[in-house]
Amino acid sequence: MAAVDLDAGEFRYTEYGDSGAPPLVLLHGLRGDRSTWAGAAPELAAAGDRVLALDQRGHGESAHTGTCSFEEMREDLRQFTDALGLARFVLGGHSMGG
Repeated sequence: MAAVDLDAGEFRYTEYGDSGAPPLVLLHGLRGDRSTWAGAAPELAAAGDRVLALDQRGHGESAHTGTCSFEEMREDLRQFTDALGLARFVLGGHSMGG
């Protein structure tokens, strides 16, 4: 597990695979957190991806703010990928994260 500081606070994520592999950012659903991807992420990493499973705002161990709009979560994602230097990445998600 790792953490990154964004405008809304600290956000936690888990990284799988080679840090030099093509990045795949995974977003969980409404009642989930990054552990949602614990079964699939190692398989995706073994297939050649750098997998980053993020606890989104108000979920898991990431910042719990008073608000949690789609616009705020979109901005969190932009800041997250910028902080990690991800100019290009594949985005995957389900439910709220999709």
